[in-house]
Amino acid sequence: MKEKLVSRLLGRSRPRSCFSIVGGGVLLAIHLTGLDPTFSLGVNPLLIGDLSIEESLRNTSPLVQYVLVFIFAATPALELWAVIPIGIALGMNPLGVAIFGFLGNIIPVYLVIIFFTRIKNWLQAREYIGENPAKSRKRSYKFFKKYGLPGFAVGAPFLVGVHIAAFLVLTMGAKRRKALLWMTVSIAFWTVILTTASLAL
Repeated sequence: MKEKLVSRLLGRSRPRSCFSIVGGGVLLAIHLTGLDPTFSLGVNPLLIGDLSIEESLRNTSPLVQYVLVFIFAATPALELWAVIPIGIALGMNPLGVAIFGFLGNIIPVYLVIIFFTRIKNWLQAREYIGENPAKSRKRSYKFFKKYGLPGFAVGAPFLVGVHIAAFLVLTMGAKRRKALLWMTVSIAFWTVILTTASLAL
């Protein structure tokens, strides 16, 4: 049953691992510019490494498995959506997967919010983004205006991913403390939903 679930989860595409949170920063800059990662870097950062998520988690010790869950959850474009269902389908402890997935997803978000000004200045100095990166992403900007910070934070995984969302909410005028609060609520909410749904399958 679990083998079939893993195959179904990975059947369409098998995203490969990016073993560096620094790579997440690179992806952040690229995503904000709207450029194709393969054009910008000459290689897609998500294709670095020879192992897929499933193979990485399957072919290692239990301790390393949870470290990898943390890293994958911290990686933009993978996040909780990939690592929680796959980890649970492979027989890992659901609570352990949820906790390490939550921490891996939320720590980079906190770093983006805490160091927002430095990140924004760095990206602008290199012309990766304009003066108002939020308005340049019209769909996100409209969603934020319509549903506010709580709605945007909860919908972030579907819109741009939590890492990009953490940056955008501040460019759209959200206060840091409120951004930290609602991004935490969002990630906790989806961690519970994904863990519960994975256990039910």
